Amino acid sequence: MFYFSVQFLHQNIDSWFNVEIDRAMEDSLELSQVSLEQRMRWHLTQTETVKPCFTGLADSQATVELDFMRESSGALEMALFSSQEHIIAFSSINSTDIGAQTAR
Repeated sequence: MFYFSVQFLHQNIDSWFNVEIDRAMEDSLELSQVSLEQRMRWHLTQTETVKPCFTGLADSQATVELDFMRESSGALEMALFSSQEHIIAFSSINSTDIGAQTAR
């Protein structure tokens, strides 16, 4: 009888803790997803605010403006793409980043 009681308690206690761990993991995942979505919305809003600054600029002017915008916004890097998705200008805190990006 003692053996069965111990086994019963052991199995039930394990299942209680597994439920708590699963719930904690699900809550953590949900919190991470919400946080990521919020940051993405914030970055999209920031991008939309600087977008008008590049309308009508020549490519050479866009590079200078992009450097200024990146520095003033505190961004680590920024890229300006054409409607055909070609890079027009790229600015990074680390000047070697564009080489690493194109090498991939």
